[in-house]
Amino acid sequence: MIKKILVVVAAIIVVVIGVAVWAFSGRDPLQQYLSQRAEKTSLTFKSVFTDADRFVVVCPGAEQADITMALGQNVTGKVAAPKDGNNILVSVAQGKAEPHEYQRQRIDLCENLPGGAKVLIIEGEQTYNFVQPANSSQWVMQH
Repeated sequence: MIKKILVVVAAIIVVVIGVAVWAFSGRDPLQQYLSQRAEKTSLTFKSVFTDADRFVVVCPGAEQADITMALGQNVTGKVAAPKDGNNILVSVAQGKAEPHEYQRQRIDLCENLPGGAKVLIIEGEQTYNFVQPANSSQWVMQH
Protein backbone atom coordinates (compact mmCIF):
# COMPACT_ATOMS: atom_id res chain seq x y z
CA MET A 1 0.00 0.00 0.00
CA ILE A 2 2.77 2.45 0.92
CA LYS A 3 4.63 1.50 -2.25
CA LYS A 4 1.57 2.42 -4.36
CA ILE A 5 1.24 5.76 -2.58
CA LEU A 6 4.92 6.53 -3.19
CA VAL A 7 4.53 5.66 -6.88
CA VAL A 8 1.49 7.96 -7.17
CA VAL A 9 3.29 10.80 -5.36
CA ALA A 10 6.35 10.37 -7.60
CA ALA A 11 4.13 10.43 -10.70
CA ILE A 12 2.42 13.61 -9.51
CA ILE A 13 5.79 15.28 -8.89
CA VAL A 14 7.00 14.34 -12.39
CA VAL A 15 3.80 15.74 -13.93
CA VAL A 16 4.06 19.00 -11.95
CA ILE A 17 7.70 19.47 -12.96
CA GLY A 18 6.83 18.72 -16.59
CA VAL A 19 4.00 21.26 -16.59
CA ALA A 20 6.25 23.90 -15.00
CA VAL A 21 8.98 23.35 -17.59
CA TRP A 22 6.43 23.44 -20.42
CA ALA A 23 4.76 26.59 -19.08
CA PHE A 24 8.01 28.56 -18.82
CA SER A 25 9.95 27.22 -21.79
CA GLY A 26 9.82 29.37 -24.87
CA ARG A 27 8.31 32.31 -23.00
CA ASP A 28 9.76 35.70 -23.55
CA PRO A 29 12.10 36.70 -20.69
CA LEU A 30 10.36 40.04 -20.04
CA GLN A 31 6.88 38.49 -20.05
CA GLN A 32 8.11 35.77 -17.71
CA TYR A 33 9.74 38.29 -15.35
CA LEU A 34 6.67 40.54 -15.17
CA SER A 35 4.28 37.60 -14.75
CA GLN A 36 6.04 36.84 -11.46
CA ARG A 37 5.48 40.37 -10.09
CA ALA A 38 2.46 42.29 -8.81
CA GLU A 39 1.43 45.93 -9.35
CA LYS A 40 4.88 47.50 -9.64
CA THR A 41 8.44 46.43 -10.07
CA SER A 42 11.85 47.70 -11.13
CA LEU A 43 14.32 46.00 -13.42
CA THR A 44 17.37 46.43 -15.54
CA PHE A 45 16.98 45.00 -19.02
CA LYS A 46 20.44 43.45 -18.69
CA SER A 47 19.20 41.41 -15.72
CA VAL A 48 16.30 40.04 -17.80
CA PHE A 49 18.07 39.58 -21.15
CA THR A 50 21.45 38.49 -19.78
CA ASP A 51 23.14 37.83 -23.14
CA ALA A 52 22.26 41.21 -24.66
CA ASP A 53 24.47 44.28 -24.50
CA ARG A 54 22.18 46.81 -26.20
CA PHE A 55 18.45 47.55 -26.13
CA VAL A 56 16.15 49.65 -28.31
CA VAL A 57 12.43 50.36 -27.88
CA VAL A 58 10.54 50.69 -31.17
CA CYS A 59 7.03 52.18 -31.14
CA PRO A 60 4.28 52.26 -33.77
CA GLY A 61 5.00 54.82 -36.47
CA ALA A 62 8.79 54.55 -36.13
CA GLU A 63 10.76 55.35 -39.27
CA GLN A 64 13.09 52.63 -40.57
CA ALA A 65 16.00 55.10 -40.73
CA ASP A 66 15.56 55.91 -37.01
CA ILE A 67 15.44 52.20 -36.11
CA THR A 68 18.60 51.50 -38.11
CA MET A 69 20.41 54.46 -36.54
CA ALA A 70 19.46 53.41 -33.00
CA LEU A 71 20.61 49.82 -33.58
CA GLY A 72 23.97 51.06 -34.81
CA GLN A 73 26.40 49.76 -37.37
CA ASN A 74 27.45 46.14 -37.60
CA VAL A 75 24.11 44.86 -36.25
CA THR A 76 22.46 42.06 -38.21
CA GLY A 77 18.79 41.13 -38.18
CA LYS A 78 15.77 42.91 -39.60
CA VAL A 79 13.68 45.10 -37.31
CA ALA A 80 10.69 47.02 -38.65
CA ALA A 81 8.14 49.24 -36.92
CA PRO A 82 5.56 47.19 -34.99
CA LYS A 83 1.97 46.69 -36.03
CA ASP A 84 -0.54 49.16 -34.60
CA GLY A 85 -1.29 48.29 -31.00
CA ASN A 86 2.12 46.68 -30.49
CA ASN A 87 5.61 47.80 -29.49
CA ILE A 88 9.00 46.14 -29.78
CA LEU A 89 11.97 45.75 -27.47
CA VAL A 90 15.05 44.87 -29.51
CA SER A 91 17.82 43.11 -27.64
CA VAL A 92 21.20 43.00 -29.37
CA ALA A 93 23.61 40.23 -28.45
CA GLN A 94 26.92 39.69 -30.24
CA GLY A 95 25.84 42.03 -33.05
CA LYS A 96 22.53 40.24 -33.74
CA ALA A 97 19.24 42.08 -33.21
CA GLU A 98 16.40 40.06 -31.73
CA PRO A 99 13.01 41.82 -31.73
CA HIS A 100 10.54 41.01 -28.94
CA GLU A 101 7.10 42.27 -29.97
CA TYR A 102 4.45 42.89 -27.31
CA GLN A 103 0.84 43.94 -27.45
CA ARG A 104 0.69 47.34 -25.77
CA GLN A 105 -2.37 46.25 -23.83
CA ARG A 106 -0.08 43.68 -22.13
CA ILE A 107 3.33 45.40 -21.96
CA ASP A 108 3.52 49.08 -22.94
CA LEU A 109 7.03 50.39 -23.46
CA CYS A 110 5.91 53.45 -25.45
CA GLU A 111 3.32 55.27 -23.33
CA ASN A 112 5.67 57.63 -21.56
CA LEU A 113 8.49 58.09 -24.06
CA PRO A 114 10.10 61.52 -23.72
CA GLY A 115 9.17 64.04 -26.39
CA GLY A 116 6.88 61.62 -28.21
CA ALA A 117 9.85 59.66 -29.52
CA LYS A 118 9.13 56.54 -31.59
CA VAL A 119 12.57 54.95 -31.07
CA LEU A 120 14.58 55.00 -27.85
CA ILE A 121 17.93 53.47 -26.92
CA ILE A 122 17.62 51.84 -23.50
CA GLU A 123 20.57 51.61 -21.13
CA GLY A 124 20.90 47.96 -20.11
CA GLU A 125 22.19 48.69 -16.60
CA GLN A 126 19.74 51.52 -15.83
CA THR A 127 16.79 50.68 -13.59
CA TYR A 128 13.34 51.10 -15.13
CA ASN A 129 10.06 51.02 -13.26
CA PHE A 130 7.02 49.12 -14.47
CA VAL A 131 3.56 49.70 -13.01
CA GLN A 132 0.15 48.18 -13.50
CA PRO A 133 -2.71 50.68 -13.74
CA ALA A 134 -5.58 50.02 -11.31
CA ASN A 135 -7.66 46.95 -12.17
CA SER A 136 -5.43 46.07 -15.12
CA SER A 137 -3.08 43.28 -16.11
CA GLN A 138 -1.15 45.68 -18.38
CA TRP A 139 2.43 46.63 -17.48
CA VAL A 140 3.54 50.18 -18.35
CA MET A 141 7.22 51.17 -18.37
CA GLN A 142 7.91 54.51 -16.67
CA HIS A 143 10.61 56.68 -18.26
